[in-house]
Amino acid sequence: GHTMLTSAVWGVTFGLLAGSRGVRWYRLGAAAGLALGALIGFCRVVQDAHTPIEVVAGWFLGGGIALFFLRRFFKQPRRMPGSIFAGLGLLAVSTIAYGHHAPIQQMLVAYSPWLCRWFDF
Repeated sequence: GHTMLTSAVWGVTFGLLAGSRGVRWYRLGAAAGLALGALIGFCRVVQDAHTPIEVVAGWFLGGGIALFFLRRFFKQPRRMPGSIFAGLGLLAVSTIAYGHHAPIQQMLVAYSPWLCRWFDF
């Protein structure tokens, strides 16, 4: 959940932003996004929202998705002059949307316990 999405989305976002400075920089940006994912995962464990193994699995899955995308994207050298504006726009949207639940959130809360019992997690 949170850890996987944070690692994937912010890993790619920071990787693309840093990659706009040069192809070699995308790894540093991806590392920053993965560090943020690890921090979010740690917070989820501390709050007893997830077990450590769930967080580790989510972090590896999200990180793998981010790194797969970034390696494919930066396989060919690119110039991305407007990427800083795209990054700032994403940051603004994320800040405005912080704390708001997705419309599907209520359904997830209602059906998650039933799904977990059905799959015997």
